[in-house]
Amino acid sequence: MKKLFLVLFLCISNLVFASDAPNFPFLSVKSEADVELKPDTAKITFVIKEFNKEAKEATKVVVQRAQAILHLAKVLNVNEDQVISSEYGKSIIRKQGESYNKTDIAGYEITQTFTVTIDQISKYLNMVDQLVAMQNVDDIRSEFDISNRADVESQLIKQASQNARKKAENLAAGMNVKLGDVFALSTDNDFSPYYAIFGAPNYDQFVVNSPPDFVPPPSLDFIPDSSIMFVPKSIKFRKSVNVIFKIKS
Repeated sequence: MKKLFLVLFLCISNLVFASDAPNFPFLSVKSEADVELKPDTAKITFVIKEFNKEAKEATKVVVQRAQAILHLAKVLNVNEDQVISSEYGKSIIRKQGESYNKTDIAGYEITQTFTVTIDQISKYLNMVDQLVAMQNVDDIRSEFDISNRADVESQLIKQASQNARKKAENLAAGMNVKLGDVFALSTDNDFSPYYAIFGAPNYDQFVVNSPPDFVPPPSLDFIPDSSIMFVPKSIKFRKSVNVIFKIKS
């Protein structure tokens, strides 16, 4: 019975794939466009953290540090709405016995996460240097971006689309066929939409994205002139398109 069910399932699956497959010749291409630009904005996330045997005392320290953060933002002309804080977090810390089992309560750890958006990159170093030097500030992370990201990505999609058409034209010319209209296109990172369109059972025929470029870490011998943090010289933006063209008969 199980064998019969398996045979019927395979037959039905093949019929679905056959019915979903296009009844015209086509070619698919993938193309990319990228650009490296100097960042002009940054986002800093960090955690204010304090441990004390009394939860009330630990909370008091976290509140004081949070007030210091707001004062620092005001001094650096960072708007209050660019400083976002989360709710307080509270963890019970227990003592560890000789057998590594946790026993009595040793105290409480109070945390609060902050995100500071820097709209002018010139303010970044001053802000992050002060955070590094401040007590109870932990897990500092920075993300860099550009203020006109939407415009840049729009231009990259246009460029990638133009590259895709040129690539398809060269491919069609090489096969001595005429390129037809666009049947489907996508900016997804893979060809998953086309699996649904064509019902293709052989996934190996599709090309997937290559891994991101490897960026080596800074040298351990690197010693900054002033700030212990630094702003990258450039960041890379990339957009890719997948296009299905009909082939004229």
